Amino acid sequence: MSKDKRITIKGREYVYDIRRKIADNRHKEGFPMVEDYNITDDIVDDYLYELMGGPQSIEEQKRLYTRYGLCFIIPIAIVALMKQTMINLLIGVGSGFVLCCFYFFFHKALRMRRLRKMAKSGVMEYVEAVENFEN
Repeated sequence: MSKDKRITIKGREYVYDIRRKIADNRHKEGFPMVEDYNITDDIVDDYLYELMGGPQSIEEQKRLYTRYGLCFIIPIAIVALMKQTMINLLIGVGSGFVLCCFYFFFHKALRMRRLRKMAKSGVMEYVEAVENFEN
């Protein structure tokens, strides 16, 4: 991957358009083949999934919000074991908020790391070739 290319999170429509284009044109002459880029269809699917940028199904959203809820509630529960004052409550809420922010940025960094690792394999060039393919 060259240094001037940046990975940007795309919307669902972009990803669905790329997948549709691959499915419709896979057997046409001159269409980019995954074998030419030394990748597999699974890597392309994983890359496109990560490009969408967030939880797509209801189950994934439930898992994500459950994690955020736990990150927020656990410091408050720990502080609740101490002497109950307003400052302790504020400390617990603030700690929960900071922990949620930490989890958000950690999760985002892991996603970008996976995207960069997949992009180095040549999948980014393949997706660009599919995007630029004319019927």
